[in-house]
Amino acid sequence: VLATGLSGLYSSLPTKLEEKGEEWHCLLKDDWLLLPPLVQFMNSLEFCNAVIQVAHPLIRNQLVSYIYNGFLVPVLAPALHKVSDRLL
Repeated sequence: VLATGLSGLYSSLPTKLEEKGEEWHCLLKDDWLLLPPLVQFMNSLEFCNAVIQVAHPLIRNQLVSYIYNGFLVPVLAPALHKVSDRLL
């Protein structure tokens, strides 16, 4: 459920962010607080982290495996390897 939830929230994120000039190099919390889908995604990541921090080691390992195999590898990895049209 955690990995599926992360995937759903990730798919609702905007594909582009407004640039704030050439000196802009990172997304600060004040910036992402203006994007409700990003707030939901970040809150979900923080929740997953909190659960993993306090879970029994067996449960922790299973949760990490679900997130890795159910979100990071199939969803986030391809997105990171995708070439932006802007770079072409």
